Amino acid sequence: ELRIFVENVVGLLFVFSCGTISAFDLTSLRLRYSVETPETADSELFARWDYGRHFLAYFQDGKSVRIWDSPTGQNRGFVKATSALLCCDLTHLKSVHESFL
Repeated sequence: ELRIFVENVVGLLFVFSCGTISAFDLTSLRLRYSVETPETADSELFARWDYGRHFLAYFQDGKSVRIWDSPTGQNRGFVKATSALLCCDLTHLKSVHESFL
């Protein structure tokens, strides 16, 4: 299965294929980088973006999520879970107002 996502803030076209995420320059279509997903699975690959900053990827019902820097593809870490993941999200906010707790 091949999926495509455009992240216009950093000018990249992301292609998801067989556990690999490749980022191409949106204007020249030159490959900027490729990253491997945290695990391989038969289930659907999900990704979430903090536009212009970072993105994460995980498989539905998987047990790990990996985070990368959107412009460069630099690895920003991973989280391993003991139970299957239902949903993951990402934000660059460093604090939450107490009214949201």
